[in-house]
Amino acid sequence: MYRRSLEGPEAFWAGAAAAIEWDEPWQRVLDDSRAPLYRWFAGGRMNLLQRARPTRRARSRRPAGADLRLAGYRHGRDPYLPGAA
Repeated sequence: MYRRSLEGPEAFWAGAAAAIEWDEPWQRVLDDSRAPLYRWFAGGRMNLLQRARPTRRARSRRPAGADLRLAGYRHGRDPYLPGAA
């Protein structure tokens, strides 16, 4: 897998990204028209927060309080740091 990613990075990442549900598909895997400012999956659009939301089955396997910790990260607070509310 590692060798494949080095030999053809665009094909490798296009294959990996095809397994993800996109709201709008990308037009180019790697946009290098403004190098050294590269854009991966140019034109593509997805809602990462929606994709990260666990399914009912996955939620049943998580420890108690995991949803609260996730909510803290979403709002920029790390509940494990001293003084975090």
